Amino acid sequence: MKHNTSWKTCTVVISTCLTALLSLPLLAISADNTANDTAGAKTEAVTIPETVDINLQQQCPGLKGLHKDKKQVKGFTHRKHATEYLKGREKFSKYPYTDQLTCTACHPGAASAKAINKEKMCESIGAELETVGGPAKMAKFYHNTCKSCHSAMKKAGEKSGPTSCKGCHGK
Repeated sequence: MKHNTSWKTCTVVISTCLTALLSLPLLAISADNTANDTAGAKTEAVTIPETVDINLQQQCPGLKGLHKDKKQVKGFTHRKHATEYLKGREKFSKYPYTDQLTCTACHPGAASAKAINKEKMCESIGAELETVGGPAKMAKFYHNTCKSCHSAMKKAGEKSGPTSCKGCHGK
């Protein structure tokens, strides 16, 4: 019985982690910092928070059907994931992304980094949760996103993030 409770706690924590990541507003910087992409269009620069705390229940209270918040992910290394950890590792992700827009590895369907903001995040995470069975399956969504990527990297012999419950939720 104790093992079952620990597993549920672990899944809630991982889910909360991903939710926080998805709910961060990214702020546009001045137009002076735009860069040309290969198609010749302007790419808008954004400020990516260094760390974030992930707690979907708190960040998106309008999402009905979420399990009671048991744990959150504190100090998620958001900027390093976006700018370092995800680069060149698309094959490990459930969601397709490119090195030019790593955001979609964790924010599926995002058209740009600027498009990710709290209002749209709650709506998009709600839609993503529906694909795995609704808000009650939040942990499944986060495990499929975060833990599966970490596990695939570990299995391939690459340095990866945590794969245990305490690794994400024990901070």
